[in-house]
Order: sequence, then C-alpha cells, then structure tokens
Amino acid sequence: MILKFGIVGSGNLASHLAKRMTECGYSIDFIHSRNQKTGRTISKACKSRFVTELPVADARSFLLFICTNDTSIQGLFKEYESKGYYLIHCSGMLPLLKSKKTLTGVFYPVQTFASKLEVDWSKITICVESKNSKLEKLLKILAKKLSGKVMLLSSKKRAHLHLAAVFANNFVNANYTMAMDLLKSQHIPYSLLEGLILQTAKNATKLKPMEVQTGPAKRHDMQTIKAHKLLLKGKLKERKMYDLMTAYLLGRKG
Repeated sequence: MILKFGIVGSGNLASHLAKRMTECGYSIDFIHSRNQKTGRTISKACKSRFVTELPVADARSFLLFICTNDTSIQGLFKEYESKGYYLIHCSGMLPLLKSKKTLTGVFYPVQTFASKLEVDWSKITICVESKNSKLEKLLKILAKKLSGKVMLLSSKKRAHLHLAAVFANNFVNANYTMAMDLLKSQHIPYSLLEGLILQTAKNATKLKPMEVQTGPAKRHDMQTIKAHKLLLKGKLKERKMYDLMTAYLLGRKG
C-alpha cells in the first residue's frame, strides 16, 4: 500500500510533527501554509516541498494532517474533503469531524510545543480516533512509531483531557509568570525557583498531587497567609489569584 503524508499549518505543532515524522523515516510529501515564510522553513527542514495551493491527492491513502488553530479547522475540512485526502485534525478540543466524501480522524499529541524547545516524544501519549477501522489502524501505527504511547479516546473524553491539560499546563504556566513578575519587582532571579518547579512537577507524577501538597494553605497557617496578602498590596490580579487558590486549598479535604 502506498501511504503518503501532507501537513497543513506551520505553527509549533506542525513544525514538531514534521520533524518527528522525518526522524522516524517518514517522507512528507508537502507542507501547505498561509504563512509562506514559516511553511517554507519547515518544508526545507524535513526535505519536502512547499505548496501554495493544496493539490488533489495523488495516492489512495494520503493522510493530510491539519495542524492549525481550532477556529479554522472546520472550514478547511469542508474546503479539502473533495480533494481525495484522509483528513486528520490534531486538536484536543474539537470532536471527530464527519464527512460523506472521505475518511476523517484525530491525531492529538498530549503535549505543549514551543518553537525553540525540543520535546521528548517517547514521553508523549498520542490520542487517536476514527470511525473507520482502516484509518484508525494507520493512525495507531504512526503514533506507535512516533512515540510508542497510544490511546484510543472518544471525542467526549478527549475534550475533558484537553480541559485537564489547560489546568495542568496553561494555568500553571500563568502562575510561573506571576511568580517571575513578583521576583522581578524585587530584583530576585527567577532561576532560584528552578529546583522547586522541577521537583513539584516530578512529585505530581509520582503520587496524587494533594498527597504531596505543601504550603501555608495546606497547613492552615493563617498568619503566613495574612502576611502574604500584605505583600500583594496593590497587585490586584495576583491578590485575586492568591485568594482563589488559597480558598480552594483550604476547602480541600484530600
């Protein structure tokens, strides 16, 4: 069976996916992106061609990975579904899209991707979904090759996973930003928190997070909490977040 691949998009996910597929011996036929500069950079890196117009698929099993933002995926599906590709989106939140004209699937790596930082694909779980057993099998084979960790997950469960990922990643990163700003205001290097950050993340993967929770709210140390609030005088956003998180921890029983 002739199997071909194409990628739509040139953001962080598209870049990392193209690089990993190339490392694993897969040949990417083309990169298609509205941003020609970044698209051509990715195509050059993975030794594929860059196309300004999406061509008609020239193979029976041609997987097209749509690695764009969620708001544009549905429109692109409608635009591409008559071109002969198997359409695969990589969103955590969008459901498996339906089409009467082609096969569709989901290929969702549970990871945060930054343009300047490498990731360890061996630690990434890839969630796949398709109503077609043939396409599901192809996605599972690809996922196992790229990471070795694969899970079949329904659209409903994947949406809840994505929500949990926002709490575990995006909101935590926002807390890092607030911590950095607080330190910067006192001319204290952010690097002093590195060991704490790494150990906290490690602890949370070894045991249940609340089992390793520490700090004044866990101890119900109201004297320290009051002192912290005084230090946050004039910092309304940080004080609001401190109050919300403290109230949450004070109300937790386990």
